[in-house]
Amino acid sequence: MIRRTLTSTLVLAVSVGVVTLAGSPALAQRGAVTVGARAGMGGMEFAAPVNKADLRKFAAVLALDEDQTMVAEELLAAMQSEHDVLARQARRDVDRIMNDFRDSQDPSVFAEDMPRVMENYQTGTAALQGRFFDDLKALLTPAQTEKWPRVERLHRRTRSLPAGMLSGESVDLVSIVSDLEIGALPDDLIAVLDRYEAELDRELVERDRVRAERMQGVRGGRMNFDFEKMRADFAEMRKAGLKVCEVNKRYARLIEGTLPEDKRRDFARRVKQESFPRVYRDTHTAKCLAAAAEFNDLSAEQRSAIAEMRERYQREVASINDRWAQALEAAEADGGGDPFAMFMGGGEDGAVADARKAKRDLDRTTRDRLLALLNDDQKDRLPEREDDGPGGVMFRMGG
Repeated sequence: MIRRTLTSTLVLAVSVGVVTLAGSPALAQRGAVTVGARAGMGGMEFAAPVNKADLRKFAAVLALDEDQTMVAEELLAAMQSEHDVLARQARRDVDRIMNDFRDSQDPSVFAEDMPRVMENYQTGTAALQGRFFDDLKALLTPAQTEKWPRVERLHRRTRSLPAGMLSGESVDLVSIVSDLEIGALPDDLIAVLDRYEAELDRELVERDRVRAERMQGVRGGRMNFDFEKMRADFAEMRKAGLKVCEVNKRYARLIEGTLPEDKRRDFARRVKQESFPRVYRDTHTAKCLAAAAEFNDLSAEQRSAIAEMRERYQREVASINDRWAQALEAAEADGGGDPFAMFMGGGEDGAVADARKAKRDLDRTTRDRLLALLNDDQKDRLPEREDDGPGGVMFRMGG
């Protein structure tokens, strides 16, 4: 039963050729698809290749005037309407395939039908995006047209970077700098960001080319899976992703050195958090400590104990998190690790597993000590534990 479930999961992921893995030649050229755990292995969401947030970014890069922006918004609305038709058909087809699997418990239904469904959808969305971009370029002045390559790089980052399989592979340093709200950027920082955009774009295009090539090989075997070959193919994809990681690491240091002094710590923190999101996310215990510290009915003894507990927890969890991040980075240094671990959200061993267990133990003991301090009414006011829920993400990648 376990093998059937794992095989079904792999068949779905491979057959779809997405799960943020299989751009062709870049995810920017296709509609985005997210696979969740809702309805067994359903919960597939089809997103238009360009959305309103994308258009706002394009308008800023191109410095569109009011009339150009209005026409661009109309073009986007028309494109999204056409995409809705494609998405509805794709969802109907996917639902049919999922129902076939529920009835038969035969994972071959994915390999037989899903590739065709996804290819039709992705071909259609690629055509929609191409026409939208052509129409948008037709609105531009010659000066604006010179900026168009920046729009293409921006869109590739937006669509392709989230497909990172390794820690740090999904980081967008341009976005992080933008969020710092520096104001007018220094000339040396602008120069570094321009070089970063160009170099990252080259590596993204190459990474996605390798992925498309390897995914074709993986899908070509249909149900005759050679798991060792699949491991080799996924390992090559991860190695291609290392080049993206290396660009991000190198330019993170360069960018930090050109930032205003008061922005450097915040930048480094954001890079670390986005490089290892699983590691540095706030746990349920951290949220409970923060909430309890704000209760207005704490006794003086409770308040002092919670403050001390919170300070100790933050100090210890910071050390464990850094150890976990370093272990992940070492495990991925050559593109290594089990490429199938992402399908079930785990699979780490050695130093990675040790650090993760240390954090889990710290969370449990700290939470138990906190609960022992609080009365029943206060316990009831603590945050509820969050989980992925019925529509949670099935496939986890990177740190």
